[in-house]
Amino acid sequence: SYIVSEAADIDLAAMLEVLGSELGISRLLLEGGAGINGSFLAAGLVDELSLLVAPAIDGRAANQAFVEFGESGLAGKMQLSLMSCEALAHGLVHLRYAVTPA
Repeated sequence: SYIVSEAADIDLAAMLEVLGSELGISRLLLEGGAGINGSFLAAGLVDELSLLVAPAIDGRAANQAFVEFGESGLAGKMQLSLMSCEALAHGLVHLRYAVTPA
């Protein structure tokens, strides 16, 4: 299924309403890039972050952020509360945070 928008900017909250009412979707796993992650966080549409930290170093100069949101960023707009921290195989660490408005 698809949701089509004629505008470049999408009302994310309205989109989620359509997913719920038209397709019966009540939970969404967001696996986006930095821009889409930042847009959902800024709109207050994320209730949990699940992060995997890998024991690797990437020395490239390019920005490797998993969240990006304009010049002002998202500092001070939400609080993260650690829900769990689990050590996994091969040195991976799984972190889960609850996201609440600041």
